[in-house]
Amino acid sequence: MLKSEIGLLRFFAIPILLSLGLSKALSAEDFAHSTECKQTEKSLQFQCLFVLEQSNTRVSGAEIMMSASMPSMPMAHKFKSIPLTEVLENKGIYEFMFSLDMYGVWELAYDINKPKRTRVFEKLRFKKSGAVNKLK
Repeated sequence: MLKSEIGLLRFFAIPILLSLGLSKALSAEDFAHSTECKQTEKSLQFQCLFVLEQSNTRVSGAEIMMSASMPSMPMAHKFKSIPLTEVLENKGIYEFMFSLDMYGVWELAYDINKPKRTRVFEKLRFKKSGAVNKLK
């Protein structure tokens, strides 16, 4: 390569690469989320609340579907997506109820279709005692 070509490459490539990294950082307003579940009176059935936030503000009016699979047995234990319903008196908090095949660690996948299309995950340990613990 000629010195002039290298200079042009540096002139254009460095700002482009920097802007790609910067735009990703600036537009990455990812959702913060949290799931709380408790067992109902029925064995293996759980009532859950899902809190969705963006920029420290609860997100109201989101369209969310949740599916779950057991990471240790992904083909054997999984179920189809179910819709989440926003709790009317608590904007940005969504509820759902579902039944598991067995206790253990489950990964919940949330498909958020509105306001921004994305997918977030959360691993929870569901215990026979009814306790639900978050895993990192």
